[in-house]
Amino acid sequence: MTKSTSKTHFYELPQECTIYEVSELKDALLAHIASDKNIEFDLSKVSLMDACIVQLLVATQKELKKKKLKFGISALSDYAQQFFSRMYCNEILFLCEEESSNG
Repeated sequence: MTKSTSKTHFYELPQECTIYEVSELKDALLAHIASDKNIEFDLSKVSLMDACIVQLLVATQKELKKKKLKFGISALSDYAQQFFSRMYCNEILFLCEEESSNG
């Protein structure tokens, strides 16, 4: 599910976030980055994910930073949090928290 405000686009990611969902999500993200909108993700329902979604989140974060736009993760399921930890990607979470508190 997605929704937008004038400045931010919100993505509620589905239970399964794997290579099969990345292609469609990537196209939508590129469109929102081009429209100069901040992007925020809700991963509270995620119960299955793979490295492709992590790569997409990191790439999205970098593209938004280049355009001086904000990237955020508003909620994480226990599974998503453990997955980030196992992938040694906790820094993506810390960067989001820092950007949110600075902006």
